[in-house]
Amino acid sequence: MKIRKLVAPVGIAAVAVGMAAGTAVPASAANNIKPYGEPESLKDVYGNPMITYTVQGLRPSSDAVFHNGRLYEANVTNDGGVPIAALFNARAESGQNYRIIGGGIPGKIYFDVTNRLGLSWLREKIAALPGRAHWQMLAKSAMQDDVSALTRAVTAQVATASGSASDRIAAWRDKNRRALERSGQLFTELRAVPSPDAAMLSVALRELRSLA
Repeated sequence: MKIRKLVAPVGIAAVAVGMAAGTAVPASAANNIKPYGEPESLKDVYGNPMITYTVQGLRPSSDAVFHNGRLYEANVTNDGGVPIAALFNARAESGQNYRIIGGGIPGKIYFDVTNRLGLSWLREKIAALPGRAHWQMLAKSAMQDDVSALTRAVTAQVATASGSASDRIAAWRDKNRRALERSGQLFTELRAVPSPDAAMLSVALRELRSLA
């Protein structure tokens, strides 16, 4: 599902919110474009609505959710079906996708629009790994679960600290400065590889686990 591009606050350019690429979304829903605040339905193979989402209010966020760039939030409601927040992403005008980093539906969902830690990039590369066989899909799913677990663990560390949200995040960065430098160097090397394989991404995940 794609939501029409929005002229957002200064510093982020225009953003769209939509279902993550590579997910099993029916073609009838995958290419629909709706403005913010207008309901968008995902339909089954017979054209019947399975669930309807309404996304609105994309804005900078000061909530105590871990991020390593600029945190934004949007309000999402649903009608019918079982909502799957993990499938959402924010799409910049440049075409860059930023995967959801937290939240739930109905309620708020969060995006790190810079994400220097590399979790959104890592998710995209895991989803792009070749292979549709059963065990290959299980392996990719397990890696995605590891990224989600890492995000939750780091967010929990930040949320339980004292001070404002920005103070908590700054304190966490200071505490993990060396690990962040190592992971940053590793991700710089990985980003230079056109199509990193599963082994490379597994090494990146192992390095990031030292932050949790």
